[in-house]
Parts: sequence; structure tokens; C-alpha cells
Amino acid sequence: MRDYARVVFTSVDGYKSNFKKAEVQTGLIMVALKGNGVLLPRAHGFPARIAAEGVYGGRWVKYLTSITLE
Repeated sequence: MRDYARVVFTSVDGYKSNFKKAEVQTGLIMVALKGNGVLLPRAHGFPARIAAEGVYGGRWVKYLTSITLE
């Protein structure tokens, strides 16, 4: 695996949110495909969204299309 300083999550509409390597390594940032055992509905980011414990919700990306290491 190559070294990186941050991880960038991009939404279908081009919105991007990045997390520093130290934030990612906490294990509290997840790619969610389901909520309460049910596939995410479109209104909540289907097919995938970021969920990050202890992180401001505005940084959570819905409708995830790519994850890039920079």
C-alpha cells in the first residue's frame, strides 16, 4: 500500500470531503451501505455514504462515487 496524507471521498455531485491519515486510522470512519440492517434509501445516500463517529455531519459524503488516497 502506498503512503498517503489524506483520504478524499467524492460524491456523485462533485462534493468532496477529506480526512487526514490520523483521522482515518482511528477506525471511526466507515463506508455505510446499510442502516439498521436495511440498504440505504436514496434520501440517505444510496448506494453508499460515509459515517464518521465524532465528526461534523457536513463532512459525511452521501452518494459516494470514489475514494482517493493523496
